[in-house]
Amino acid sequence: MKTFRFLFLAFTLLTLISCNAPHSQNSFNSENSDIFISSQKEEPIKDHYDFSFIDNKHVLGTGEQISLETKLFCNEKEIKDYSITFTTPNVDVASVNKDGVVTANGEGTTKIKARVNEYECEPIFYDLSVYKRYQKVDILNENIVNYYGRVHLKDDKAYILNTASAFELSFYGTSLNATFNEGVGQKIRIYIDNKDTGTKLIEKDTKLCVSLTKDIHIIKVVRCNYEYRGVISLASIYGAEYYLKAPERPHKKLEFYGDSITVGAGINADGSGDTIANEDGTLTYAYRTMLHYNAEANYLAFDGATVIKAPWRYWTYESQYTNYSLISDMTPWDFNKYIPEYLIINLGTNDAGIVIRGEGSLEMLTSTYISFLKNIRSRYLKTTIICCYGMMGVYKDASYAMNDAVIKMNDPNIHYFEFNPVSCTGHESHPDVNGSIDGANQLIGFIDGLTYQEQFDDSAYKVNKVNDYQYKGDHQTYLVQLNKPSNSAFVKINIGKANQKISGAITVINSDKSIHVLTNGVSEWFKSNGDTITGYNMGEWVAYADRSDASNYLYLRLFAKKDENISVNTKIYISIKEYSEPVEGKDYVISLTNEVTYKTCDIYKITILNENEGFNALIKTASINKQINGAIMVSSTSRWVNIKTSGYDKWFRDSWNEGAWWEKTNQWDDFSYKTGDDGVINLKIGIYTRNDTGEYGPLLPGVSIYVAVNK
Repeated sequence: MKTFRFLFLAFTLLTLISCNAPHSQNSFNSENSDIFISSQKEEPIKDHYDFSFIDNKHVLGTGEQISLETKLFCNEKEIKDYSITFTTPNVDVASVNKDGVVTANGEGTTKIKARVNEYECEPIFYDLSVYKRYQKVDILNENIVNYYGRVHLKDDKAYILNTASAFELSFYGTSLNATFNEGVGQKIRIYIDNKDTGTKLIEKDTKLCVSLTKDIHIIKVVRCNYEYRGVISLASIYGAEYYLKAPERPHKKLEFYGDSITVGAGINADGSGDTIANEDGTLTYAYRTMLHYNAEANYLAFDGATVIKAPWRYWTYESQYTNYSLISDMTPWDFNKYIPEYLIINLGTNDAGIVIRGEGSLEMLTSTYISFLKNIRSRYLKTTIICCYGMMGVYKDASYAMNDAVIKMNDPNIHYFEFNPVSCTGHESHPDVNGSIDGANQLIGFIDGLTYQEQFDDSAYKVNKVNDYQYKGDHQTYLVQLNKPSNSAFVKINIGKANQKISGAITVINSDKSIHVLTNGVSEWFKSNGDTITGYNMGEWVAYADRSDASNYLYLRLFAKKDENISVNTKIYISIKEYSEPVEGKDYVISLTNEVTYKTCDIYKITILNENEGFNALIKTASINKQINGAIMVSSTSRWVNIKTSGYDKWFRDSWNEGAWWEKTNQWDDFSYKTGDDGVINLKIGIYTRNDTGEYGPLLPGVSIYVAVNK
């Protein structure tokens, strides 16, 4: 009985202790007792394995072998003693033995599986590509060599004709050489494994690369100079242990038609003039655009190229672009060999000069451009075509003429884009490296905007007419705001009139992020507080001129920096008015003056009262049917100003150096004119919309043009 009572009391005590133990604990240990009770079984700690391949060479030539090495860690401690079972599903491509030695048997891809036998860790896979191994390079074999651009393969040679055309191949070894039959002294840029190694001049036997690691490498050699410098003919490539199948080409295709801007004339701004050293097609806006999109591109460009017939040249762009090159190879090009997603036509700078000098007309520019575009569209049925102009300055009449051609094509996949003029300190005022970077960024923004045009609908933003924030009292202001935060936006503004010229200004406020605004004639950053980028401060107005399309729309593209968004509180104001030709007495006045003198002449003064983009000034003189001998002078101005009349066509600019082709301001320049029955001198006063700092802008109030007329 006593034994029973003792057992009962013990059982009761243990039950009380167990019930009062914390539920979150798995055990109980009392300082006053040796009793230990486990409430549940402990989970064993699971080992963590890290199993991987050491080698990362995933490309082999047929017949080549490699030994796969691995490493194994358990709970961050390396395990040395283990065995592996290797298997491969495709022995026709590669086989592997029990020691991990892989033999490349034939072209293709496969995965080699490695599994540890002694430990419970996940198997790993080695992705392997095998290519045919070639002992020598057949220049004409495009399975071995990739050619970029209109490269003509004939007579056992590759004729590399155009700016930024290139060849590319994959090889195993430490060095590579090439023999060139033509092109000695021209410049090439060399990429090794996608890294730019710089430029060098071609020798007959050129060392393309030396002292590389003994491995598989990809080399790309790009022509820097344009075809006027002469043909480059590649005869042989040698020096590697063996060669592999040509590397995979980029998926995106671009094409560029252009003039000296696209060939990179004078781009290095090194003071050497029109030289091979100072020219580089691999630094241009076009090449940088190609690099941005990881694309391939064909380039067809020539110094002085035009849409309309130039007095100094027997050909036009339309007459030559169907050949391998514009002048050096008249063999017809097969357009089925290369169909670009985007064709960028950057012509018009030289055409503007032809029109300004009276050697061609705006009507001719429009009609010839239409003919050119129709010709292109018959060959590229689905390609998006971008007609652009303005990197070296904008002659608005020429810009409108080319835009007219695009409008009249009535093709939704043909677009017109006017650059904001860029930095042009290169030879003969060509874009320099910084200007080319700027031009590329503008073009990239426009191309991206065409994509955003498909992505954004009217619900992504709102446009309202407002009166609270205006550039000038006679302007109509539109306020643009996004309906949700976004990195970018494509905006359409309906101004109610088709093909309407407008002028005005754009600004941005209420943004803690810098915003890039892109439209015709404007490509500017509005910078947030503290941002060090080059741009305008929030609230500053940037002058703007444009024209609505056939559907009454102006187009605006907005961008924030990468990984940033434009907020819904950001306000973009576009303040515009219909552009009208300047009116005498309102926008400018003509008067006799004695504030300056020239010989014994009467001096007529034309004074600009309001911003405008040029006009015809009719100076009424007393000289009827008389030959006038006089002079013209323009007062100080930061813009280029053009004065044109019968037998006279000159540009004036503050910045001037000895030998410059333009005239210096505040200095008389002789001219002559034959008046008619009315005694009127008709002067056409025009502008380029670029000042010395590259900023956009019209003729400014206060500028004066003086015309001296003999009595």
